[in-house]
Amino acid sequence: MLKNKMRKAIALFTGVLSAFVMINSTGCKKQEVEYYPEVVVDENDNTQKDTSDGKVDDGNEVEDEEAALFMTYDSIANEGKFVFNTSLIHPVYREAVRENPKLLKVAQKVLDAIYECKDSVELTEEEEITVAEQGIVENLIYYSSPVVTCVNASLDESNSNVINLVYFADYARSAEEGRFVSRFTQEESKERMDQFKDYVSKTINDNIKPEHTSEERARIIYEALIKDLTVAYPDPDDGGLLEYFDQNKLPEGSVADTPIEQILEKKVEPFELIRLYDFFLAQLNVNCVLVGARGHYQKQEIQKLDDLMEGCMIDMWPIVVIDDETAYNCDILFDKIAYDDEFKGELGEEPDPLYFGMSDTARNKSLNIIGKRAVFSVTPTQTPDLPLCDKDYKK
Repeated sequence: MLKNKMRKAIALFTGVLSAFVMINSTGCKKQEVEYYPEVVVDENDNTQKDTSDGKVDDGNEVEDEEAALFMTYDSIANEGKFVFNTSLIHPVYREAVRENPKLLKVAQKVLDAIYECKDSVELTEEEEITVAEQGIVENLIYYSSPVVTCVNASLDESNSNVINLVYFADYARSAEEGRFVSRFTQEESKERMDQFKDYVSKTINDNIKPEHTSEERARIIYEALIKDLTVAYPDPDDGGLLEYFDQNKLPEGSVADTPIEQILEKKVEPFELIRLYDFFLAQLNVNCVLVGARGHYQKQEIQKLDDLMEGCMIDMWPIVVIDDETAYNCDILFDKIAYDDEFKGELGEEPDPLYFGMSDTARNKSLNIIGKRAVFSVTPTQTPDLPLCDKDYKK
C-alpha cells in the first residue's frame, strides 16, 4: 500500500510541472501563513502542540480537541532542548484536512505507531475512514517523514479496522510467500527507527539553542546537513540531474534501499537531502513548503554543479517561511554540490552557503524560472500556494 508512493509522486510531479508551466508562468500567490494561539499542553501528551514563535502562556489549557490537533509544541523553547515529535504531520499538508480533522488524528496515530515500530494499528469505530480517505491519510503520513518509505502497510484480512505494518520488506521473499516479509526482526527494525530519531535529535541539540530565531534555526541546520552527509550523485555523463529527477537514475548500488538506511549510513540520494532538510524544518517549527520548478539553468562557474545541471530544467528546494512578510528560497542541493566541488567530497569543513535565503530575483540568477509549484499536495484540488520571496537573507 505504501511502497514506492514517494517516488511515484515525484515522477508525477515532474510531469505535472511540465504541463503546469505552460499555462501558468506568471509567478505564485503569497501563502497565507496561519499562526495559532499560544498554549500549554501536558508535556506527557505526544500529540501535536503549538507555538509558532516558541513562547507559551503558562496555565492555559486546550479545551477543543480538534483545534489541538493542528497545534505544534516547541520543545526547544519550552524545555531548553529538542524532543523528537513522533506524531508531527507537516503543517503545510495538515492544513488540507482542517475541515476533516479525523483524518489528521488517524494520520498522527499511524505515524506514531510507525516510529514505535508497532506491527499493527487498530482504528476505533470513530476513526473509521473510507477508501478515498485512506489515500489522503497516506499522503499526510508520506509527505511528513522520510522513514515511512521503509514501511509496507496492508489492511488485515479479518478486521478492516486493523492496519498491518511491515518494515524493511524483503520483496523477493514477500513475492514467494504472498505477504510482506521483513529483512529484519522487529527488534532490529525498531533499533534502526530509534537510531534515526537519535540522529535527528542529536543533530538539532548539538546545533540549535533556545535563543535562535526561526531564520537562524533554518540556516544552522542547513549548514549542519551539508557538512555531515555525503550525497550520491548521478553520473554527469549519463544524464546528470536531468535523468535523476526524471527517471530516478543513479549508479547501481550507490545508496541503500530506503531513505532511513541512507540517512543512518550518512550517504543519501539528492532528493533525500532536500526532503530531509524539509523534515528538519518541520520538526524545528519553522514553516516551509517544498517547491519544484522548471526553468533555464544559469551556469554558476562551479564545475561540479554546472556538469550535473547541464541540460536539466528541473530543481526542487524548500521555501522557508518566517512570517507573513518574509520567505526565502533555500536550495540545499545546489549548496551541497558547491560544497563538494570546493572541498572535493571531504566533510566537516564549514560551509559558506551561496543559495540559502534567496529572494525570487536571486533564485533566477541560478535557475531562470518558467513556472513553479508545491511538490506535494494531499488532495488534487488543494495544492499549497507559494509565498513571494522578495528579499535576500542577511546573516
